Formats: sequence, structure tokens, C-alpha cells
Amino acid sequence: MVPAIAAPAPAPLVLPDTLEAFQAAWRDGALASDGGHGDHIGPMGAQGAKLMIITGAPERDDGAHVLSGQAGRLLDNIARTCGFAPDAVYRASLFPRLVLDNQAALPHLAAWVKIAHHHIGLVGPEMLVVAGENTARALLKHDPSQNPSDLHFLNHGGRTVKTVVTRKLSLMFHRIAQEKNLAWQQWQQLLVE
Repeated sequence: MVPAIAAPAPAPLVLPDTLEAFQAAWRDGALASDGGHGDHIGPMGAQGAKLMIITGAPERDDGAHVLSGQAGRLLDNIARTCGFAPDAVYRASLFPRLVLDNQAALPHLAAWVKIAHHHIGLVGPEMLVVAGENTARALLKHDPSQNPSDLHFLNHGGRTVKTVVTRKLSLMFHRIAQEKNLAWQQWQQLLVE
């Protein structure tokens, strides 16, 4: 009988400690394996942005950065209606590339959740919008469909970030009036002191 050879343990994540270095490593694909397809689509925004939005992965029509396509235009409209200037919104995704096969991305999820939490810490937003139920399950560790309109609080690095969960932005196109109304109600919870 031949003894089984154990797979080597994955190398520990070593993540950049500045947002600029983190964004560069993201675009270069240097953070971790992800199971995605195509180019690495980078986040966009400044450290200390009032609002950070995290979606699951870039959309097919995203260009140079996450949420730069049709879903990004919808985001701009919702954010503007809620009183957020474009430079007050930081755009990010859980995975750095388009995910065509969830099964290919699944083995990498735990690493990317750690990376996302680190990313949130580097940005330091006051408020967080998590777009998509699967993204919320991964980041917030609960099923958002149980209380989809609730305001959540993410405890992060000794601070609390007000958080809401919305539908994935690209899913809002088909029932736009109804979906925008729901998004408006959810985002309004962030603005209540």
C-alpha cells in the first residue's frame, strides 16, 4: 500500500498594507487565484470614501474598473438620488474577474472573503452596500433573504460600518421601477443617523 501524499498547505495570504499597492496587486492578478475568466477588473475610488459598494464580480460590460458598464450607470443614478457625489462612492467586487462558472470560483471563495474584508479595512468607508445575495452570504455570514430590507452592521477593525444588502445591480434592469424603489428604500436606511 502506497501512503497518500498530502497536498501542500496553501501559502498564507500576504496582502498589501496600502490601498494603492492593493489596487495595483489586484489589477496585476497578484493577490490570489480566483477561478475567473478574462482580465482583472480593478476597483475604483479613494480611501475614506463615504460609501463602498461590493458586487460579486465584474459584469461582462465593465471596462477599466468594476461597475463601469450599465450596472455602474444604474449605481450612479441611485447614488446621486441618495445624495452621494460620484467621488464619494468606492466601487469594488468580491472576485477580480468575470465568474462564468461558480464551481470554478468556489474553491477560492474563502481567500477572497478575507481579501474583501482587508479591502474594506483599507478603504475605511462609513457605509457599505453589498450587491447580491450570494455576495452578502459570503461577506456577512448570513442569509439576507431572511430580512432583505434590514440595516446590518459590519464590525471591522474596531469600527462599525452600516451595511445594506441589495439585489445584484444587473438583475434590476428587468423590473427597473420596482427594483429602483426597493434599492432606494434600502439605501435610505444608510442615511438615517
